[in-house]
Amino acid sequence: MASPVVEQRTRIAVGILLLLGAVGMPYIAGARPWAVVAAVVDVPARLFIVWAMSMAWQRHRQAPEGGLLLLLAGSVLLDLLSALIFRSAVLGANDALLPFGDVAQLLSYGFVIVGVLLLPRTSQWRSPTTTALDIAVTVGGFGLVVWFYLIRPAPQYGGYGAWLGAVTEIAYPVLDAALLISVLARFRGGLGRLVPAARAALVVAVVATFVGDGFIGIAFYVARQPWMGYAVVVCHGIGLMALLLLAQTYRRAPSGWSADGGTGTEPPLPPVSAAALTITLLAMGQEAVAGRTNLTLVAGAAVLGLLLVVRQLLGVRTNNRWLRERERQLDAEVRARTSELADVNAQLAQLATMDALTGVANRRRFDAVLADMWSSGERAAQPLALLMLDVDAFKAYNDSYGHAAGDETLRAVAAAIRTAVKRPTDLVARYGGEEFVVLAAHTAEQGAGQIAKTIGEGVSAAAIPHRASPVAPCVTVSIGVAVCVPSRALTPAALCAAADAALYEAKRQGRNRVVVAANVAADAPTDSTTDAPA
Repeated sequence: MASPVVEQRTRIAVGILLLLGAVGMPYIAGARPWAVVAAVVDVPARLFIVWAMSMAWQRHRQAPEGGLLLLLAGSVLLDLLSALIFRSAVLGANDALLPFGDVAQLLSYGFVIVGVLLLPRTSQWRSPTTTALDIAVTVGGFGLVVWFYLIRPAPQYGGYGAWLGAVTEIAYPVLDAALLISVLARFRGGLGRLVPAARAALVVAVVATFVGDGFIGIAFYVARQPWMGYAVVVCHGIGLMALLLLAQTYRRAPSGWSADGGTGTEPPLPPVSAAALTITLLAMGQEAVAGRTNLTLVAGAAVLGLLLVVRQLLGVRTNNRWLRERERQLDAEVRARTSELADVNAQLAQLATMDALTGVANRRRFDAVLADMWSSGERAAQPLALLMLDVDAFKAYNDSYGHAAGDETLRAVAAAIRTAVKRPTDLVARYGGEEFVVLAAHTAEQGAGQIAKTIGEGVSAAAIPHRASPVAPCVTVSIGVAVCVPSRALTPAALCAAADAALYEAKRQGRNRVVVAANVAADAPTDSTTDAPA
């Protein structure tokens, strides 16, 4: 494979050859020697473009743009054939060959138009019917204008018959307009399949062809000036250089390489179509001022106006459908985002009330639930139980096993507490450090004691080694229990104080046991008088 430097020099050399020798038609004064030089110089350059386009097609034949690449290769080949025919006619002074050159040239334009229209749309909202109507309006408008201003006044063209000359002369501006309008109308709707560099190159090639043929028409019918012939050479050379860039872009690109498709509503009437209609209306106005009426011009303008009305109605209908669909999509997106936001808020709320280490509720959640349960118990006159737990000799455990092992132990103790607390209405929370609490609504003293006993047995059954414990070879807990019926005479703080006092008493008695507070006082901690070994 050639190096990037060699490929770059090749592209530069081909570009220079194209600018020097790319002649669309040999209508330059004294073209006989020029045709010989041009044929020798630009034939290899054009063949190189055909080869590069063919290689690009080989790499992308299965891609959406594969058909366009193949048709562009055929277009350049037909353009080369047309140029050779025209030069042969000039060298041999044989005008009989000119119609065949025109046919080849016009077919090359048709290949480009078909390739552009065959590109699949990038959006369901860009209707091929609208594109076809745009082309029909533009082609019809330019056809009327060319016929009215150029063909109608002149009896014969190019030396090969009035009828054939008229058809040929109309075909060039009409197909030029079709080229331009097809590219502009499909710039987002179909050319969006092309990568940006290739899309820009195709537009430049079409515009250069359009401008170059315009110079030819001006030189024929307005003023034959030598500089216009050179302008044709430059324009067609720029167009071929742009096609070379397009071919090189896809020849070096990986297989299946394609741009993202564009989306959106139908575009407004393209400027070229509007220009064609405007010039047609000006021609009708000119006839009216002169006191004449050209029925062909009027009938053609009426048909174009009807096509324009149909096109705009289709565009409005498509845009309305797009707006309704877009509104539905936006509503669905808003609902989805609202649902996601609600889920995220719920997760954040859960995280804000959850202890990150153990996975049980944190102190904030405990305070909120205690207040709610207190209010509910006060209204229903039902008992509320609070269990306060402490891991025995936990500091010594950390000193002996390390803080990482201590964290694992706290998680295991929390899991044992959750297993022992069966009812979903009850709350397990980490109170702080190695302390845990359990809130059990509608639970009397006996039930609370049973829950505490089950918790103690569950923690002991986990058999977590604790060589530094003064009470057992494994991890144990001390539990203080307080039960009361919430009332205005009491406060939640009094319940907590009673449970804390009972826990302190359990520790004082030797740990690894349950102590139930005898009562909950409103103004002072309650003495713990009842105990039950865990």
